[in-house]
Amino acid sequence: MKRMLCMAMVAATAFGMGATAQAEEPSLAITHKDSNQVLTVGGSAGQEADAVVLSPFQLQPAQGFWMKPVGKPEEQLFNIISQQSGQCLDVKDGSRETGAPIVQRPCNGADCQVFHVSIRAADGHREIRNQLSGKCLAAPRGHSAPGTPLIQVKCTWQDNQRFRISVP
Repeated sequence: MKRMLCMAMVAATAFGMGATAQAEEPSLAITHKDSNQVLTVGGSAGQEADAVVLSPFQLQPAQGFWMKPVGKPEEQLFNIISQQSGQCLDVKDGSRETGAPIVQRPCNGADCQVFHVSIRAADGHREIRNQLSGKCLAAPRGHSAPGTPLIQVKCTWQDNQRFRISVP
C-alpha cells in the first residue's frame, strides 16, 4: 500500500502522464509564487462559472485539483479539474483578452479549458498557459490578497504568473 501511495504521488507530481484524473489519485495544490496562497474555486457549492481565486491553504476540496493529460505527453497539455466540483478551469467565455477571468465550467474539451504546464524552473515554479489564448494564468500585478481572482495575461515569467504544483 505504501509503495502504491508513493507511486501515485510521483505520478501526480509528474502530472500523471498517460493517466486520467480519478478520485483515488491524490489531489494537487497549486500555490502562487508571489503570495504563497493557493488556487481555490470560489463559492461554497462549486457552481459553474465560480471564479478561481487565491486563498490561504486550508486543505479544503475547493483547493484541490487533478491534472488530466490532453493530447501527447510531450505536449504537457492538461485539463485542470477541481476536486470539489469535477469541473475544469476555463477562461471565461473563451476569451482571448488580457484580464479575462479564470472560472470553472463543466469539462467540454474546448481549448479554453486546456493549459500548457511548463517544465519546472530551478526554483520549483511553473508557468500555466492557456491553449486557446496563449496567455498565462496570473494574479493581477500587485494584487495577491486572499480572494484575489485569477486572470489571464501576456506571458512574461513574472512572479505573479508562476505557480508551484504539489501534493499537499
